[in-house]
Amino acid sequence: MSENPNHHIKAKIYGNNHLCCKNLGITGKKFYHMIYAFVLYSLPYITWLLILIHERSNIKINFPIIISSILYFFQIYSEMMGGLSDPGILPRQRKDFYYHTNRQSLKYVINGHLCTLNYCYTCSLFRPPKTSQGSLCDNCVERFDHHCLWLGTCIGQRNYKYFYFLTASLNLSSVFQIGYSISHIVLNAKKFKNNENYNKIILWGLVAVSLYDFLFLIFSLVNFLYYIHI
Repeated sequence: MSENPNHHIKAKIYGNNHLCCKNLGITGKKFYHMIYAFVLYSLPYITWLLILIHERSNIKINFPIIISSILYFFQIYSEMMGGLSDPGILPRQRKDFYYHTNRQSLKYVINGHLCTLNYCYTCSLFRPPKTSQGSLCDNCVERFDHHCLWLGTCIGQRNYKYFYFLTASLNLSSVFQIGYSISHIVLNAKKFKNNENYNKIILWGLVAVSLYDFLFLIFSLVNFLYYIHI
């Protein structure tokens, strides 16, 4: 039986996280950022889709629409699952839990490696290895990676795969739209030289979508290098 990513959610969540959908989902402090992300990756898809529909007489429309639609709906699925899944929040203990030990850390040998478990005074627990306190959500998260501003929640052990799928599908969609737009412009270069307003709208629409996707790819690359650096 597969593990339900939300089965760890408790009836009460501390910190800045919020339960939603009758306790079936959990969001971060700024959950409305998911709406911003949805609008940002929907704009180029809708614009590009309208262009393809207008150009249906000149291209094999089924292929680009099917590919782009699959990637788009995969983006929606990944965003919803990543933004509403428990990232790996550890339940808080009583304030006096372990406090009587008067120790800030414990040392354990795990699989032959000496590990130091630091005490979290906010959650009143010793953090397992690779667990960190999310500064914005104010909860200890297992295998904490970072706080995603687009999903508005922490990225950790239980929702990292959805964040990865979302990032991968967004980049694949951008590369596909840029590549297909450029090839369509090159193949129809003579047509776009005409003075028809319709052709100009299609041309500048493809250029705008390509530029939008290109800037997104640059932004993704900069963020990737930033996280690798830190």
